[in-house]
Amino acid sequence: HRDLHSFPTRRSSDLNHWWQVDLGAIANLNADEIVWPTNGLVYGYTVAVSLDNADWTTVANKTANASTAQVQSDVFLTSTARYVRITVTGLPPGKAASINEFRVLGAFVSLPSAPTNLQTTPGYGMVGLSWSAFPGATSYNVKRSTNSGAEVTIINTTNTNCGDTGLANGTAYYYVVSALNIAGQGSNSSEVSATPVAPVPGSYAALVVTNHPLAYWPLGETDGLTAYDLVGGYNGTYIGGVTLGQPGVPTVGFLPPRYAALFDGTSDYVVIPKGPFNITSAITTVAWVNVPVTPHFSGIIGRGDRSEEHTSELQSLR
Repeated sequence: HRDLHSFPTRRSSDLNHWWQVDLGAIANLNADEIVWPTNGLVYGYTVAVSLDNADWTTVANKTANASTAQVQSDVFLTSTARYVRITVTGLPPGKAASINEFRVLGAFVSLPSAPTNLQTTPGYGMVGLSWSAFPGATSYNVKRSTNSGAEVTIINTTNTNCGDTGLANGTAYYYVVSALNIAGQGSNSSEVSATPVAPVPGSYAALVVTNHPLAYWPLGETDGLTAYDLVGGYNGTYIGGVTLGQPGVPTVGFLPPRYAALFDGTSDYVVIPKGPFNITSAITTVAWVNVPVTPHFSGIIGRGDRSEEHTSELQSLR
């Protein structure tokens, strides 16, 4: 671990008095060292840390200290903090506490780097976005503008994809994404743009949009793991070995390019957010499925509970 700060203090205090320091930035701390004025005396103390100078967590408790060493060291579980406080809990008879030096060890938390691989998929009055995850990011700010370089935050999400809905078809929108962690917000990603479009009149997509669906997943992606919802922004995730970019429905209403997703009927599926299926009454769903001569049935749509988050699944036949 790294010595973040050494503080020559030489301060005297009485029982239950404390001394603290602001490190100036958030750090992951795991050890400290206190140098008392002389060898051969016993001092009791605690070391506590805080992120906000309000809520404190004790990381070292030497209230029952029996060591007479002048230098006292503490190693503790890594704690994320900006403030460190020493409280005197025991004194030698007739003595005050005087700290010659205090050291705290660990590593400062860096701001996250700019997200990479930001991609857009224009929908009908919306834009779907996805990007690569940044390790350690707690959330992401999605920023948008109709002018390049003037993006402002419109969405904060813990996911690595989202849908921006309620947009004007034919208008170009510009996007960047930034990652956040406990240290703050990192820099923006490279800028991308997308223009929502109205479906071609007379097409199947136009018919779907006319019926004002909660969601519409064409499953027409040719790569990646995101299954875009082109009307509601409830993007899904391909799970298993789903094969993308397969020949789609050869019907006039399905305009080229026509692509479909191939499921194995056993372990392939798409997990989607609970949003469009977070309902208590009847709904209508439509699915186009190419059934093979010898089908392996595994269901078309299901709703279940996975890892405490209700999700739905789009499945198919083999």
